[in-house]
Amino acid sequence: MRVLLYADAMNPDLPSEPGVIFNTARSLVDQVDEAVVVTQIRNREAIDRAGFSHAEIVYLDTEYIARPVWKISSALRLNTANLAAVKYPVQFAFERELWKRFGSDLKTGRFDILHRVGPISSALPSPLARWSPVPFVIGPVNGGLQYPESFKDVMRREGEWLRYIRNSYKILPYARTTYTQAAAILAAFDHTIETLPAGNEDRIFDFPEVGADPDVFGSNAEIRHSTAERLTFLFAGRLVPFKCADVAVQAFAQSPLLQKHRLVIAGDGPERSALEQLVARHSLQECVEFLGWTEKHVVAQYMQSANVFVFPSIRDAGAGVIAEAMMAGLPSVVVGYGPGRHLLDDRSGIRVPLGTRGDHIEGFKTAMETLAQDKDLCAAMGHAARLRALENLTWDVRAQRIAEVYRWVTGACDKRPAGLLR
Repeated sequence: MRVLLYADAMNPDLPSEPGVIFNTARSLVDQVDEAVVVTQIRNREAIDRAGFSHAEIVYLDTEYIARPVWKISSALRLNTANLAAVKYPVQFAFERELWKRFGSDLKTGRFDILHRVGPISSALPSPLARWSPVPFVIGPVNGGLQYPESFKDVMRREGEWLRYIRNSYKILPYARTTYTQAAAILAAFDHTIETLPAGNEDRIFDFPEVGADPDVFGSNAEIRHSTAERLTFLFAGRLVPFKCADVAVQAFAQSPLLQKHRLVIAGDGPERSALEQLVARHSLQECVEFLGWTEKHVVAQYMQSANVFVFPSIRDAGAGVIAEAMMAGLPSVVVGYGPGRHLLDDRSGIRVPLGTRGDHIEGFKTAMETLAQDKDLCAAMGHAARLRALENLTWDVRAQRIAEVYRWVTGACDKRPAGLLR
């Protein structure tokens, strides 16, 4: 199996999408006979430091368009969600340069598969889906998760004004053929699958983009401090409105039981000041601790010593931090909407039903109190979460499942593979 993998953003030093794409691509090269990985030249230094197994790495220079777009987006102060709307010319230029470099190799049969590993956004079309003479695989892609109606104020606070016209991407060149011409579509969760063009269901695989390294997040997973009198509830993430860290703080404020334990908040952002004021208003300084911005390896260490992961976010499309908490053997309390609804099951965590902010505060308070009072349940859920992560969410397992899709699209295997969360 000879595969040409590509992604503009692929960087082990960066959080979120670039890091996820790097881990996906690096694990995939070990599943095939030959792999050439193509990315943007800005990623070279970080990739050289991290290493990339036996794959050939090719760097394309598209700074002639990437840099001006970055300057414009910085001047406009576009957040992550709005930034996706202006990436199309950058992505098109990158794929055009790839075609110039490898078009003849694809035509002469050097590769069996062309796989776009990134970007993760399902709203960024690919001209190569139409141009490629070999089977084109895309994904995992993610996108389309709506703000719940009762949290529209959060969308406004986030400044995601382009979300109102998100569906306009469907009129971009190659928007439809990206999916109608793809041999396989790896799409994360039902909220993404439902937004894809109809008629492609037989080639869509439910495949979350997130994963976790068991060596980083699982080295101490079997030694959980369930006998400790004071449990640690951990929140990790940017302190921005849609993460709703205040729900966890309010749950502590309303529960004398929870105040016997502690809440550790790892992360920083524009909401931190308001959260600190909330803690002070309810005199929670003895049980709520702010770590500030925290590097991933330090978050992993905190996960090793915590007892419960708390994540009240109402619009995380991927929520890789849930996968990391699962790998660390933590039971999670999440909103039963989007990725939390699918990554966890009833054995590995508690999914609070989607409702109003008041519903969520009450739901998280009840769930956290349940785990605080039943340490056997807490330990059992953590163990189940760890097993579920090992079976489905290590980078190696994900790569093996993608390789099954490769074999299917090339005809080497007749049986259609299952999605990721089996």
